[in-house]
Amino acid sequence: MDDNSLAPYQQSDSSHESTNEMQSTLLKRPALLASPGSDEGRDYMGRLPTELLLKIFTFALVEDAPVYATRLRLTHVCRLWRNSIIPYAPFWGQIALRPSGSVPNRRMMTELDFERAKICPDLDVTISMEWKQFHYWMDVGETQADVIAWRIEAEHHRDYMTRALDLDVRARIRILRFGHRPFDLIHVGATQYDYFIPLERLQELYMDSDWSYSISSQTNTNQLMRKILLAGNSMQVLRLFSLLLPDAAFPTTLRKLHLTMVTIESDVYFPSVLVRLTNLEELVLSGRSHENGLVWPVSAVLRITLPRLRLLSLQPLHEIEDAHLIRQLECPDLKALHLRYDANGVVLPLLGTDRDPMPNIMRAVASQAWKLEELLVDGFPRSENLMAPFLLHQASSLRRLAIGEDLYATVRHVHGAMMLSDIEEVALRISLELMYFAIGPRALKPGETDYLYYLYCAWRPQIPSPEDLNNGQRLEIELQELLCADAMQDRDKIGPMMVQDTAMRLPCGRRVYLYTNVEDKSVTGFNRLRNERTRLAIPSALCRELYVGPPMWMK
Repeated sequence: MDDNSLAPYQQSDSSHESTNEMQSTLLKRPALLASPGSDEGRDYMGRLPTELLLKIFTFALVEDAPVYATRLRLTHVCRLWRNSIIPYAPFWGQIALRPSGSVPNRRMMTELDFERAKICPDLDVTISMEWKQFHYWMDVGETQADVIAWRIEAEHHRDYMTRALDLDVRARIRILRFGHRPFDLIHVGATQYDYFIPLERLQELYMDSDWSYSISSQTNTNQLMRKILLAGNSMQVLRLFSLLLPDAAFPTTLRKLHLTMVTIESDVYFPSVLVRLTNLEELVLSGRSHENGLVWPVSAVLRITLPRLRLLSLQPLHEIEDAHLIRQLECPDLKALHLRYDANGVVLPLLGTDRDPMPNIMRAVASQAWKLEELLVDGFPRSENLMAPFLLHQASSLRRLAIGEDLYATVRHVHGAMMLSDIEEVALRISLELMYFAIGPRALKPGETDYLYYLYCAWRPQIPSPEDLNNGQRLEIELQELLCADAMQDRDKIGPMMVQDTAMRLPCGRRVYLYTNVEDKSVTGFNRLRNERTRLAIPSALCRELYVGPPMWMK
């Protein structure tokens, strides 16, 4: 398999060897800050005890084993693997209804999943329903086969919910996830939402952004979440979407708080809630407005001390209020700062004002003594003159950077690429035109990756414009600088000579991402997307760490 066929989170950093000085420096540095939206820790296959892995594979890798015994040896390894993994509790602690068609007997496998999970003291349970099944309710021209398929699906969901709502299971739930259409699924299995109460061991609660189907469903959602949060006394992680909650719903034990379009139902401002959350390590506020209480007037901002906070993410930005908020924060351990102009990075008027949000906010950040390792600045207009000095100030500590490619080009032109030579991961937002020019059309399906790019490819003319050619050449040079071990020092070779020399250069180990949409969920190796119309003339060996799509730490 090609080294670049897997996403960067599925392959080891040690798979690419390089002896250059920069990579040696990177390997000696401490581990990067954990990604806020990452699923790291859920893949127990990669966390099995070392002695278990040795027990399984030592027999299969014996050097003097006869060739004819290979099939027997592999059979023995598979049997040994099964016997070893079945009693390993963490492997079975994550429970979700298997997708339709994934197994021959779905109901039997559901029963088996819950049976195996009995050995797990802590459970990770997902309440979700497949989106496509809901079309059976709405299609006027539904066939008898559609009705039968829906009834079978509903029966499987009802069986799953019956087992998930069992008292023994509820008593062991530590992580609860609400995915697609969870409350329609609950309605299929049970009509009383109080079945989720109590959840004594619940510590993490996640809600997908695709939960609501009707006004009554939203009302039931608010009531259920309110009961779960008010009843819990050990909650550590909350990731919620579009809820109406009281300020008392946020316990002081919280370590991670991610709120998207959540409305605070209270007469007090949200800063008074933050003041008591002294254990917070991550604070992500998205879909903010004055109406939902996640943006508050300057007069309401108190001195907020969060000694353990390591990640702060604000979106969209409000110039005066957010600048004052940043100045009032006391979080000396902050390592990651995400500032997004709006939801998708599209430059729009700033919420009823024509003022540029950069000056006040950047000055507020500069007034703090933070040594940021991770910086995301997305979608800001007219920010070149302000961003360059700010990046220079943070360059000594930065290890992850996400900015627009045009902004990066301006900073690089003025100050040179060496100012960012120590950064380990760089994410560049590029336009749809530039993405199409660089990679060419991709074999995409709507919903699997960037949908805007999928639509763009449908009408994009075949002949590139002069502007596309210039931007494509600029991107090619920038990528060569970022991917080559010594390209940043060879400024005199920038141009055609450097393009010829790249085949002889070594990769530096830095990961580079190209993306058009922050919400895109897929990350694909660039070499996998190469086709006859790809115009980036960079050797495949240098593109092992070049990916298309936003990195996990941006989400």
